[in-house]
Amino acid sequence: MPTGGTCLNANYIEKAKRFMQYAARTTALVVVPLAAVAIAHAGAGVSGPVLPAGNPACSMTDNGNPAAVCSGGAFNLSSLGPNGLSGVSLFTYNGVNFSSGGTAQLILSATGRLNGGGIPADFTIPLEYAFDLQFQNGGSGATVSSWTLDFQLLDGRSIIGDSGTIDNTTIDNDEINNGGQFFTANSSMTTTSGATLGDTLTEMVTLDVVWSPGDSDHLIVSVPEAKSFDYQGTNGITSTPEPGTMIPMACSFALSGVFLLRRKRR
Repeated sequence: MPTGGTCLNANYIEKAKRFMQYAARTTALVVVPLAAVAIAHAGAGVSGPVLPAGNPACSMTDNGNPAAVCSGGAFNLSSLGPNGLSGVSLFTYNGVNFSSGGTAQLILSATGRLNGGGIPADFTIPLEYAFDLQFQNGGSGATVSSWTLDFQLLDGRSIIGDSGTIDNTTIDNDEINNGGQFFTANSSMTTTSGATLGDTLTEMVTLDVVWSPGDSDHLIVSVPEAKSFDYQGTNGITSTPEPGTMIPMACSFALSGVFLLRRKRR
């Protein structure tokens, strides 16, 4: 009996060892690939081309004549799209005042070095725009007949990306007279040639508004910071799980595999 009992215990001990070794291998097979995916995603999230937000500029012409200096700003967007690009937002600090009628032109830009990597040709950049048109005194006879927008990306003096003309949507002059009309939508541009790390890039957006002052009214154009001219707009971007949530998920899969294996053994 003692001998038989020893053999029986030895068999159970040996089976337990083999089970633990197999479970360890199974866990490693599940955890390692998912951890690798999480690390790769983390790398993609912190590296990649960053459009410059330095040297913001604002300029305006009132029916072809240079007008008073306007004030503009720029900042980098925190959201990354699927293409890994860190975008930039352009805005005005205050409303820009036009008085002559004809064509009111507003140009916002930012210039600096391309950081984080290069941008290849045929690279699609999502765009968003938002701005407000308002008549200062709501005077009778003042009207806006049309507006156009153009987003450009320049490498030095060469245009490497252009949205083309974005035409106006429906204009409601009653709304512009009574508090202002807000315009917002999405577009995109595709680069025609690439830019390398360290190149001097400029993002430049031109807004032209054709209008009539009526009885000497003024047109106020505002591009607010919260809703602005954005390169790498976030609308429609599909979210990806953060690396911090993927590691626990990998561990959960691994533990699930161990429990399933244990049930199968039993």
